[in-house]
Amino acid sequence: MDSSLQYICGSIAAAVTGAVATAAFYIATRPPPKIKRNFDLNSQSEELSGLDHVRISHLTPKAPHVSYLFEDAQTLHECMVRGARVSGNGPCLGWREKGSDEYQWVHYKEVLERAKNFGAGLLHKKLKSGSFVGIYSLNNVECVLTEYACYGRSMSIVPIYDTLGPKAFTLVVNEAEISAVICDNEEKTLALINDKNEMPTLKLIVQVAPISASAKEKAKHFDVDLMSFKEMEELGRAHPQNLNPPKPETLATVCYTSGTTGSPKGVMLTHKSIVANVSAVMLQLGETAPGSSDTMLSFLPLAHMFERCCQVGLFMTGGKTGFYQGDIRKLNEDFRTLRPTVIPCVPRLLNRMFDKIQEEANSNKLKKMLLSMAIESKKAELERYIGLNNLELQAVK
Repeated sequence: MDSSLQYICGSIAAAVTGAVATAAFYIATRPPPKIKRNFDLNSQSEELSGLDHVRISHLTPKAPHVSYLFEDAQTLHECMVRGARVSGNGPCLGWREKGSDEYQWVHYKEVLERAKNFGAGLLHKKLKSGSFVGIYSLNNVECVLTEYACYGRSMSIVPIYDTLGPKAFTLVVNEAEISAVICDNEEKTLALINDKNEMPTLKLIVQVAPISASAKEKAKHFDVDLMSFKEMEELGRAHPQNLNPPKPETLATVCYTSGTTGSPKGVMLTHKSIVANVSAVMLQLGETAPGSSDTMLSFLPLAHMFERCCQVGLFMTGGKTGFYQGDIRKLNEDFRTLRPTVIPCVPRLLNRMFDKIQEEANSNKLKKMLLSMAIESKKAELERYIGLNNLELQAVK
C-alpha cells in the first residue's frame, strides 16, 4: 500500500513539474506583440538650448517642470508634517535591537515632537537659522530626528562619509563652517575631538551612544561641549522655542562628493530642488509610487542623496522606514524581519544577491531549470513592456 501511494504521489509530482516546465517554456519563448512607441529607445532624451547641456526626457510635457506633488508638501519639513496627517499618525521610523525579531516604531507625531525639542536644544546652544550641522553616523532614528530638527529651524545639514578620512573630514567641517556634529558612537566623537585644533568652528558634539567619563574629560580639555542625544532633547524640552520653518528656496543640505577626483566638493541643495526631484520620480511611478502602506528598509548611507530622496518619498505619503542593524552582512535578517516593499539598492548589492541565488540554484538541477525559465520569462515580459504587477505598458492588442 505504501509503495503504491509513493508511486502515485511521485507520478503526480512529475506530471505537475512537467506541466509547469511546459507552461514556463511557452511563456518564455512566445513571440512578443508589436509595441507602439512614441520615442526611439536609442534616443530617449533631448538637449535643451543653453550652455548647461541640460537634457530632458522625450516624455516630458512641454510645460513648466514639476516643483512639488502636493500643495502642502513644498519643503522637507512640510513633507514630514503631511506624512503625519495622511498616515493618521502611523509608524514612521523603526529599528530593532541586535538579536530581536521585532522592529520598534516611533510614530509621526512623536518624530515631530522629538525633532522640535532637539531643534530647540540646538538653539539654546547658540545655533541659529542658517547654521550648518554635521551628521557623522550610520543610519538610525537619531539621524532623521536631527535632520528634521534642523529643517524645522531653517538650519542646513551636512552628512559626512565614514570613508572620507581625517583630511577630507577636516576640509568639510571647515569649508561648511560646521559648529555642531551628531555622532552615533564614541569612536567618531574622539576622532573629532583629536582633530579639534584643525577645526576652529566646531563647538558642540552630540553623541547617540552613552558617553564615557574619559570622553567627557577629553572634550573638556579641547573646549568641546559634549552632550548625549537624550540630554539635547531634554534641554530643548525645558527651553521650548517656536519653529522657524524653511521656505522652498532655503538651503536644506550640502552634500559632499566622496572625493574620487580630488578634494570632496559640496553640492548645495535647497528644499525646492529636493522636493522637485522626489515629486518628479513619484509622478513617473504613478500607481507604483510608495504610499502610506509601504515600508522601506534603510541601509544605504544617508550621506547619499539617493537614500534620502527615497525616504522623503515615503515621508510625504505617510509610509514608514525601518533601519538595518548596522551590519551589511546581516542584511538578509533585516529583510526577513521587516519585509520591506521599498528597497533602495545599488548594483554591488544586487550582484551579491544574484550570486547567492545562483549558488543555491546550482545545488539542484530542478531548481536551476525552474530559475532559468523564470528569468527568461521575466526578460520576455520586459521586452513586451510588461512591468510591475504585470501591467502591460503601451502594448497593442
